[in-house]
Amino acid sequence: MKLPENWSLKTSVHHLEDGIITLSGPALAISGIIAGVDLLTGGHVLQQVSWLALVWAICLVCSYNGAKIATWKRKKIQGSIPATQQMY
Repeated sequence: MKLPENWSLKTSVHHLEDGIITLSGPALAISGIIAGVDLLTGGHVLQQVSWLALVWAICLVCSYNGAKIATWKRKKIQGSIPATQQMY
């Protein structure tokens, strides 16, 4: 497998971060819908459909990581993170 000439690890990480940020919005909406339905049913949905709890947890983790990465990138762009603490 041959890599393109303009490939770099920094570019790949940037694209991965953008993908996580893009997915975090819909994931937060999905986790909110699952939590809302569970609240309306008195907690019975997550008890009866056990795999839905796993989906809910994955959506929350994706949303949290997306928010964390987005905040880090904003601070990095604004220049408020010292060079010694930058990720790359």
